[in-house]
Amino acid sequence: MTTTTPTQTAVTTSKAVKIKTIHYDACGDADDRECLNDEYVVLENTGSVAVNMQGWILKDEANHRFEFPYFILNPGKTVTVHTGKGSNTATDLYWNRGTAVWNNDHDTAYLYDSEGYLIDTCTY
Repeated sequence: MTTTTPTQTAVTTSKAVKIKTIHYDACGDADDRECLNDEYVVLENTGSVAVNMQGWILKDEANHRFEFPYFILNPGKTVTVHTGKGSNTATDLYWNRGTAVWNNDHDTAYLYDSEGYLIDTCTY
């Protein structure tokens, strides 16, 4: 007897959130640790419905994980997730790390919704 496991598929509103940009080489030639807020990922809600991102996960190949606090990403808007420290706003969130996350030569960003569904990936 053969059994199959259903593939998880995200709901349509979640699929509207995309990884738009990964800025992985902070401050040009400087050591990335010197300007961690210049290392960031930009997410965009390309849909027509606001998305509550609380509990969503952004991670890299090495499993550095950022869990979103309560945050509403409105339609057509973006949010920038900075590696470094700062105070969260309506457009910027902070990982509050003391070291870089994104490798300068290659890496992959994975975005999961609060149910654990893979929403988007971006490899460079």
